[in-house]
Amino acid sequence: MKADDTKITYLNLEQIKTAIADLDTDNIVIITEPNVWSHVRAHFKDFKIDGKIIHQYKLPSGEAAKNFLEYERCIQFLISKKVHRGAHLVAFGGGALSDLAGFVAATYLRGVGWSVVPTSLLSMIDACLGGKVAINVSETKNMVGAFHHPHNIFINYEFLSTLPNEEVRSALGEVVKYALLEDKIYEKLSMGHPVDSIISDCLNYKRNVVVKDPNENQLRRLLNLGHTFGHAIENFYKLSHGTSVFWGMVVESIIFDSKKSLEKLIELNKKLNITNGEPPWLNRTFPKDDLIHYIRNDKKVISNKEINLPVIKDNGVELETIPLDTIEEKLSYKIEFIRTYKL
Repeated sequence: MKADDTKITYLNLEQIKTAIADLDTDNIVIITEPNVWSHVRAHFKDFKIDGKIIHQYKLPSGEAAKNFLEYERCIQFLISKKVHRGAHLVAFGGGALSDLAGFVAATYLRGVGWSVVPTSLLSMIDACLGGKVAINVSETKNMVGAFHHPHNIFINYEFLSTLPNEEVRSALGEVVKYALLEDKIYEKLSMGHPVDSIISDCLNYKRNVVVKDPNENQLRRLLNLGHTFGHAIENFYKLSHGTSVFWGMVVESIIFDSKKSLEKLIELNKKLNITNGEPPWLNRTFPKDDLIHYIRNDKKVISNKEINLPVIKDNGVELETIPLDTIEEKLSYKIEFIRTYKL
C-alpha cells in the first residue's frame, strides 16, 4: 500500500457498517475502545455477515493503549482467534488507538490489511492518514513503530458532537499547525470557517506531503512542526497532545525569532478559544533542563549532536539540521521572556 492508495470517504454509521461488510476478506477484527464503543454499540453489537467471521476487541482509551503490554495482549487475542493473513483490522477510535491498531496490523503475520474510522478531531485531521503507526516506550512517544498505510479511512462527522469541549480544543492545536504550514487553511480559520469544513483541507495537505515523502526522509518532517518542544511539554506537564503542540509552536516561534508566526498563533488562539493564553509554566520555574533532556532523546535526533526539525520563520517553515547545543543556547537566552510570556 502507498499513501495515495488509501481511500478516504465521508459516511454515516450505517454506510460505514456497509463498507466494512464489503471489505474483501472473510475475517474482520474491529478494534475499539470503551468510550467509542458506547456510541457505536447499537450499530455493531450484533454485527454479522454471512460467510465472514467478525471479532471485536477493546483496548484502553487514549495513550494507555500504546505500550508493549497492550500490544502483546492484542496479538495474543488474534492468535487465539486464529486470525489469518488475509484478515482485515478496522480501528474505531482516536489517534492513540489507531497508532496501536495500525502497529498490530503492520506486524501481525508480517502485515495484514487495515482500515480506520477516526472518532476524534485530532485523528480525523492528522493521525488517521500517513501510515505512521507506533507504540510508546516508557515516556518516549512513538519510539517503536512502522509505516503501514490503511486501505480505507471512513470519516463520520457525527463523532465530533460526542467529544468533550476540552478534547476539541486540544485538537485545534494540530489544526493551527496546518494553518502555519498552508496559507489556505490559515485564511479559512481567520475568516471563521467551521472547523469541520477544514478537516478535508488538512487531510489533503498531509496526503500531498506524504505521497512525495512517504518514509519521512525530508519534506514530511514539516508535519512535526511544534512537536519537538510539544512532546517535551506534554511529557512534563501532562497536557493533552494538541495543546502541547500549540505551546511547542509558541516556544519555537520565540526562540527562532518569528514575530509573524507568533502573531498568527495569538490571533488563532483567540478565534478558536484554544487556551486562556496562559502557558502551563507561567510564573513557575520553566523546566529548561528537563525539556532539553527530553529533546536530546527525541526520535528526530539524527546524531549525538544534531536534530532535524521544522524551523518557524517569518517567510514560512523550513527544515533545518541544528546542533542540539544551539537549541539549548537559544532556549537559555529566551528563558525569562518565555517564563513570563502570555498570549
